[in-house]
Amino acid sequence: MTDVPCSLYFDKVKRGELGVKSGRGFYSYPTPGKFVKPNIQTPPKVPFARLISLAVNEAAWLVSTGVVKTEDVDTVMRLGFNFPKGLVQIGRELGLSEVERHLREISKRGFAAYEPIGNLVGIFSR
Repeated sequence: MTDVPCSLYFDKVKRGELGVKSGRGFYSYPTPGKFVKPNIQTPPKVPFARLISLAVNEAAWLVSTGVVKTEDVDTVMRLGFNFPKGLVQIGRELGLSEVERHLREISKRGFAAYEPIGNLVGIFSR
């Protein structure tokens, strides 16, 4: 896969703004390690399925190559990364075909990392 550079992330890491872990990132949290759902005043300009599509695609790659089982992806995201839901669950709730549509659309713009790994519904039924 090809890297998708984004200087914004590098700048945040340099400043120690690591999200929930540090108490500050794209949002502010009450204390380091304490997650609260951010209060977002304006609706996002980008659909959430588009934002999460690369992560769901990476999870599909892990499952399709036999590195992990589908249920392991969600367990790691909830317990290891403190996500309220796992990537597969989020993808299913958003609609895996919708996630795939965003992946194809972005990859056609020259971002090879977004090329869908395969049929997400089929991969996550394993």
